[in-house]
Amino acid sequence: MMAEDFELNRNWDEGVSRTTSRGSVSPKSYLIFAGIGLLILVIGFTLFFKFHKSSSTDLDSIKNRLKTLEQNIPQMAGQVMELRRSVSNLNAVGESLTRRMDDLSHKVAQLQKAAVEAKAKPETPVSVQTEPAVKTETAYHQVQPGETLYGIAKKYGVSVAELCRLNQMSKDQAIKPGQKLLVSTRKSE
Repeated sequence: MMAEDFELNRNWDEGVSRTTSRGSVSPKSYLIFAGIGLLILVIGFTLFFKFHKSSSTDLDSIKNRLKTLEQNIPQMAGQVMELRRSVSNLNAVGESLTRRMDDLSHKVAQLQKAAVEAKAKPETPVSVQTEPAVKTETAYHQVQPGETLYGIAKKYGVSVAELCRLNQMSKDQAIKPGQKLLVSTRKSE
């Protein structure tokens, strides 16, 4: 019996090789392809259901996020409008500051121009006399060797400070023999 099976298998193999050489597929090949297909289907269904469960939970979380975003849209629109108002206010303030700076710059330029013109023009003294001029008598003293400011001031009855003021000098300034000092100015009518 075994010999018979062996013979059939050999004949079968020869037939397979003969039929495969002619382009037809053997029944063994059909079984192999069917097994592979069935295995692919089982793996496919397993993966599909596994990912389907996780995708439904992902879908729920996405729906929740979308709902939250939709609820926040009016609030964000209000904030955008507020920001636009703030920007327009800032633009107006900026333009106002620019105008003020331009005005100040213009005024400073005018003041500088006026200052330059004032320095360029010598001042003309205003000599308006409404009352008749008062005549003044001036008295001078010629400094002799050995005299001091104190001695001269005492001689003419004025203070040392007044004597210095009349002659536009300081108390410490030295006087020299032969120098003329103004000692008094008296008004006469």
